[in-house]
Formats: sequence, C-alpha cells, structure tokens
Amino acid sequence: MKDNYLYVDVAVPVSIFDTFIYRLDRRKLEKLKDHQLIGRRVLLPFNQTKHIGIIIDLKGEFNPDEADFEIKDIEEIPDKYPIYTQDYIDILRELSEFYLSPIGLTLYYGIPDSLRWKYDKSKNRWDRKGFNNYILYPSVENIDSLHLTKRQREVLEFLISKGEASYEELTELGFSRRVIENLLKKGLIKKENLFFLEENKSRHSIKQDIKPFGNDLIKIGAFLYSSESFEKRLETYINIIANNIYEGKSSLLIFPNVKTLKKVYTYLKGIFGEKVYIYFDGLSSKKKIDTWFNLKRLNGTICLGTFSSIFIPIKNLSLIVLEEEHSNSYKMLRAPRFDIRNVAYKIFQKKKNLTLIYASSVPSVETVYLKAKKVIKSFKGINLNFPKANIFIKNTDYSTLIKELKDIIKERNNVLIITNRRGYSSYLFCEKCNLEIKCARCDIPLKVFKSPKRLECPICKTKYKYIDRCFKCDNSLEERGFGIEKLKENIEKFFPRKDITFETNIIDKEFLLDDFDTVINIFPEIYLYNNDFRSEERFFRSILYPIYKTKKDYFLITKSLDNLPIESLLKEDLNLFYKKELEKRKILGYPPFRQFILLSFEGKNLTKSKVESLFNEWVKKFDIKEIEYEGVFFAFHPYLRENYRYQIILKDFKKKNLLKELFYMATKKSIKLVIDVSPKEIK
Repeated sequence: MKDNYLYVDVAVPVSIFDTFIYRLDRRKLEKLKDHQLIGRRVLLPFNQTKHIGIIIDLKGEFNPDEADFEIKDIEEIPDKYPIYTQDYIDILRELSEFYLSPIGLTLYYGIPDSLRWKYDKSKNRWDRKGFNNYILYPSVENIDSLHLTKRQREVLEFLISKGEASYEELTELGFSRRVIENLLKKGLIKKENLFFLEENKSRHSIKQDIKPFGNDLIKIGAFLYSSESFEKRLETYINIIANNIYEGKSSLLIFPNVKTLKKVYTYLKGIFGEKVYIYFDGLSSKKKIDTWFNLKRLNGTICLGTFSSIFIPIKNLSLIVLEEEHSNSYKMLRAPRFDIRNVAYKIFQKKKNLTLIYASSVPSVETVYLKAKKVIKSFKGINLNFPKANIFIKNTDYSTLIKELKDIIKERNNVLIITNRRGYSSYLFCEKCNLEIKCARCDIPLKVFKSPKRLECPICKTKYKYIDRCFKCDNSLEERGFGIEKLKENIEKFFPRKDITFETNIIDKEFLLDDFDTVINIFPEIYLYNNDFRSEERFFRSILYPIYKTKKDYFLITKSLDNLPIESLLKEDLNLFYKKELEKRKILGYPPFRQFILLSFEGKNLTKSKVESLFNEWVKKFDIKEIEYEGVFFAFHPYLRENYRYQIILKDFKKKNLLKELFYMATKKSIKLVIDVSPKEIK
C-alpha cells in the first residue's frame, strides 16, 4: 500500500510560515506527460475547506507511520505543466526567508491571478473563472451627491485619487468583486482592456535590418547603466535583444508603470514583431496565462513587463533590465514585500551567463554603493554624466511666483512646468482660531480642489464638501498655498496659446519620452519635509531628473538653497552628492551600511504602552539578548484610516525568524503587524 503513494511538501497560501506534507497517489503522477512534480499547482483539503497549493519538494524516504499529524491526500493536479521551475522555487524560498513572507503566499502572489482558484464551500466547487483583469477608471469626479454604500464610495475615492487600478489591485486591497461590478453597472467606473496586441494573426517577424552585431556589448554580469539618456539606453537594449534572439536566448525588460510600458511596447513590437510579449497586472486573465506558459517554453522571446513579470520562469533568460531602478514601484507594498531589485539579483546569482542591468538617469544611492563595492560594474566606461542644459536657480516664494513664471515663459515655447502639488490650494486656514481643516480619519490638512470644488485628504483620499467658514468660530476660512490647478489657471490666463505642459511628477508615475525646450521645476523641496533618511536623495532626484528632459533652459524655483543636492547641482558634479550622502549614512548607521527592519503596528484603540508591552513580552519570552532598535514612536502619519500607528526600527537584527512569533503574538491581541525588511521609506 505504501508504494502506491508519494509524499510531497506543499506551500499553501495562508499566513503560516510552514509548508505541509501531503500524500499523492502515484497513478496521478503517471498521467503527467513530463512526470515533473516540483512547481506544480495542486488542489487539496486544508482545515475545514480546500485550497490550491504548489509542490516545492519531494519527501523521499518519508515514513508516514512516524508522523504525529494526519496526512491528507492531494485531490487533483489541474495543469498540463508545472507553473514554476526548480530554480525559481529555490529563489523564491530564499526570498521568502529573507523578507519573512510565508512561502505559500509568496508563490501564490507570483502566479497569474486566474490560476489562484478559490473553493466555494456553499456550492462545493472550485471558482476557476479568475478575475476580469481590466484597467479600471472612474467616470465621475464628484461623488458627494451620489447614493453609495461605504465600500462603493471607498472604491471610487481610491480610483479618483490614483487615476487607474487593475481589477486585481482592488480585490487585494479588500474590495469585493460584487462592489466593483455594481459600480460598473451604474456607469460610475469604466473598464479598458489594455490589450496591446492586434486582433489579426499576421504579426510580422523581426526586421531584416536588425542583425547581431557581435559581442561588443554582450557582457555577463550585473551592471549600473546611467551614462546615457533613456532613448540611448533603449537603442543598446535593442542591439542586445537582437543578438539574444539569433542565439535562442530570451530578454526581460521591466518598467515602473503601465504607461511607460505601453510606449516602449509599441516601439519594440515594430522591430521584433511576434517575439514581443507583454505582462502586467491589468492584462486579461487568459492572456496572462498564455503569456506565462509561452515564455516558459519558447526560446528567443522578449518580455516587457511591470514588477510582476519578474516571477515568470522565462526559458533561456539571458538579459534582465530594471529601467528606472530607483523607482518606489519596485518595492511591493503587499505581502510578499519584496524589492524587485533584490529578486532580480537572486535570479542573476542562480543562473549562468546572464546580464543584469540596473538602469537610471539618476540611480539610487544603494545601487551606486554596490558599484563602489564592485558588486556591480558600470555598463559603459563613463558613468554619472551630468546632463547638459542652461541651469538657472531662482530663490522665490509664492508671492512673486506668478510674476517670475510670466517673465520666464513670455519669450519661450514648448515649456514643461513641474510642481509636486495636487489640487488648487494646499489647505484651509482659520486665522482667528489658528486652525487648519483636517481629515477626520487621518488628522492631515485637507487639500482644496476646484474641479469639482471639494476638500480631499492627501493620504486616505476621503473627500469632503467644501466649506468657507470655520466650524468652531464661524470666521471666514482662507485658502493657503497653491496646487497645480491654481498654477495652470493663472498661467493659461496670461498665455492662452502657448505650448505649455503641466505635470505633478515625472519620476515615479511615468518617465516622459518627449523633451522640452524649457523646463520649470517649482518648489521640489516638498520632498525634504518627510522625516526619512532618504529625503535628500529624493530631493536630489527631483531637481536633477527634469534636466534630462531639457533641451535648452532649466529653471529651478526653490526656497531651499543650503543643502547637498543644490551644492551638487551648482557644481555640476553628481559624484559629489553620492560621495557625501554615503559618508553621512555610514556615520549615522543608515542603509546601505546597516539593514533596517521596519515594524508597523496598527489598531483602532492602539496606544504606545500596548505596543511597548507586546514588544517587551516578545523580547523576554524568547530571551533576546542582542537587539538594537529605535522606537516605539509614532509613524510619520500617526493616525490613518481611523487607526493609530506606531513603529519600531530594528537594526541588523540576526534572529529574523523570531519575528514570526511576534507576528503571531500581535495577531492574538488584534494588533495588525506589518514586517518590512529593507523598507524603501519610513512612513
């Protein structure tokens, strides 16, 4: 009887850090063409319900008679082929340990969403439909007068604030499919299937004039590529990709957002035709599955994707490019909280003959540090070139801003104006009470929007009706500060026919492929106000990055002149900033010299003393002797969405596995604990 069964380790997508042993009837294995079990999706009983799982190991000489637990049977193997390969299972296991993410959730969130089947206990069947993964957009701007449920209102508020989201993203934030479908039926949100491929079948092959150019640029290793503009970098990638295709090798280019991805896809598809695949969360469910398995089995492919494409076990992968590697988009904000830069490096370490390129016009401090330590190299001999433009720095405040802008713009066309300030005004203020009007959920000053007129929380995006009198003393409220709406209104009044583009951000949302004769960057020092050790780096990038989009004149309007980023700009020396910033972080014990683990505690009635008591109980229970930390302190946003938030920063903590126990202890006390290893920011 025993010989009729195999025993396997299965990762199940639950918030438990262990794997589970299951029994498999050998007859199920014999039905598989390739007889491969590692990386296969399986259907199985779990507790009082059923789950999908992924086989990650074979138990070999396991003796079920010695087990002190019930061993259950795998019910079904639903797929023709494994989802993951052995090397990707190994990589993801290592990463789940490093980031303290349960291996089941790690593997589960890596696969296409429509393979994440759910068991419907009431109907005694598996829900195999998956999500309709469209990109969803709001079709209204003002929801104050609408009759909505609380969850419908929250979905609309989120979409209005962000502009777009995938079906999957909304469901992972806790919104049900029923809520989303009801909003679609009411016409309050609309969907667009960003299907970039033509419907016809006659897609052309690689252009004949793209030929392998030899091995001049084919370099095996990990590199920083920052010596040229994105357009020049793209030309280099095309040459490397052409070589790879002729040798049957595959390439993966990852971008921080869908908008940029779409632009690059249109261009590369015109060159490489049917070799190009695209993968991102908003792609249709069927297309994602087809793309996943095609990339897994075909030679000489090109995958253009966002962060989720890093999990695809692409066959004969030879090139990985992380374009705009500094972007916060590469740090996942849900479990598993991976940094895609680290995932890419793990793949590079596991595979042979692979080229890994971290690319950015203004690279992250950590990546420059890796180059200085010779962990990675410069892709080309020259690195960190200062962009060429005429630079003018104006020390101006808001009272004279419009006059300053009029003087700059009047003789110029093809102008880009950047200000990282949404809305019309910064906040409402009562001079008599010395009171700012704040969000009831987050205790954050509300921004004023004009189109339509409303107040909005910049954190939770809750919208409020506009008021003009103080609710305490009935005094008239004043609108203070400015946003991009007010700026645009004033400038277009003076220059109605000028070619002027307005943007709030050109760094993380999308990088522009167009260049401008004149670029005006207004008050970017807002990045300095966040009490985070990377604040100066963000300010540095915000003042430098726009110069790469400038053909002639760059104007920086700022009230903050006495700092390292401005000094580097004035001296036109990028290396000066990186050198001094790294020296400062080394002295203060900040990353990349030390590893931080950010513990964020949240709860409706949470207090500092409750967090301190929980933390001290954990330290005592596990007799933790060597521990260095900062906290317990209020988070940068201490009250968010009706929850109080406290944080602790652990420094170089060696016994990371014990944090799993802290997680379980917090859960039992109804305290939400988020463990973020190597956080991208402290907030």
